[in-house]
Amino acid sequence: RSALAARRLGALVLELLDQTDAEILCLVRGKDGEDPEERLRRTLATTATLYEREDLMPSIEERCRAIPFDLGDSVAAAARRLPAETGEFWHVAASLKFKEEDREEILEQNVEGTRRVLELAAATGASTFDYVSTAYVAGTRTGRIVEAVDDDTSVANNPYEESKILAENVVWEFDRLPTRILRPSVVIGHSRTHAALSGAGLYGVIRGVRRVRTEVGEVYGELLAHRPLRMQSDGAAPINLVPVDTVVGNAVAISLARPRERVFHLVNSEPPEVDVAARAIF
Repeated sequence: RSALAARRLGALVLELLDQTDAEILCLVRGKDGEDPEERLRRTLATTATLYEREDLMPSIEERCRAIPFDLGDSVAAAARRLPAETGEFWHVAASLKFKEEDREEILEQNVEGTRRVLELAAATGASTFDYVSTAYVAGTRTGRIVEAVDDDTSVANNPYEESKILAENVVWEFDRLPTRILRPSVVIGHSRTHAALSGAGLYGVIRGVRRVRTEVGEVYGELLAHRPLRMQSDGAAPINLVPVDTVVGNAVAISLARPRERVFHLVNSEPPEVDVAARAIF
């Protein structure tokens, strides 16, 4: 049995259904007047369709169940909704905000929220806690970044990176059940169908480019054809984009292998260069 806490858990659920025979208990935040079970099945069905995995529809119906949950819930109340032994517990929910003005909210969700979910996992007798962090806990560090936990928050470029460094330390030091830390880089859409279910990360950049083009174009008209906006960058630098199906496939494979190691980078070993990605975006 696997328990998951996430807003964007579709790809991981499909991978667990494909690679295991586990019952999947999904912690779903309630919305006014909306049945969590119905919302979960609708989300998973949409994901399966976009990723061309309609073959998993019967498994979604048979092996997935929604558990109402919010990070503000008490651990005791949430634990009563889960079985006594949940098995593998995955935590992939997080605030992706990064601006200084949102610091308090980011730290509350990503650090204290993770602490509460860890307590919940322990209270339900979980066998392992898989925490999805980010490769960008590296912050401003350069060179080889090893798979180890560091508590130096001075390297963080923004509150998001700081929150993930702090949350990793919470997970690393938790001694009531085995824990594992998974660090994806910039997660993009499906490698084969190209479907993307998140508007964050790369897709936020794309939306920003479209907005600038539209708003500047409305004001200055054809001037951009003669005086284009320019962006300075190192075109040969790698940008580590990794498809979502590659990330979840490797994450579940690591879980099934039961390794002794506890920290893993889920990144692209052959990332595109900035020049290639920027030309595609623009």
